[in-house]
Amino acid sequence: MKKQNRYWFWAWVAQITLPKSQLKHAKPKGQVWRNLVLVSGRNEREALLKAEKIGAGLEQDSHSSLTLDGKPAVTKFVGVEDMGLVHDLIYGELSDGVEILFTEKRTSLALARKRVRASQAIRASLVRELQPYVRVAKKQSRKGKRRQIAQLTS
Repeated sequence: MKKQNRYWFWAWVAQITLPKSQLKHAKPKGQVWRNLVLVSGRNEREALLKAEKIGAGLEQDSHSSLTLDGKPAVTKFVGVEDMGLVHDLIYGELSDGVEILFTEKRTSLALARKRVRASQAIRASLVRELQPYVRVAKKQSRKGKRRQIAQLTS
């Protein structure tokens, strides 16, 4: 079975906490959370799907415990704002969804959504970033196969 290379990506995942009273407004305003997380994947598609799943998993309803400005609130996943390849070797244990840092800012849901890039644009950027690494991995794989054949025939 062929072993596929896994790559590490960073992703800005955005959520917004909104007072429940704002949910029916045309332009609700709330607290936007941006989390920088790491995800691994065999390719950009897998990594983006993982980032979106992590973001969606952060949604929550108040059930009387979550509040914003003292009012019952909910947290909604806005989207993946941006994503890129981790180029440098990182030491230590890595796992999908590890939060690197977060930022928060008061803004409207419309402005928060505006910051989210289209999945296709994110994937196209990641494909360009991954290409040199994929080429190197393919070359190394071919060299390894030639070595195995040479060892078998000698």
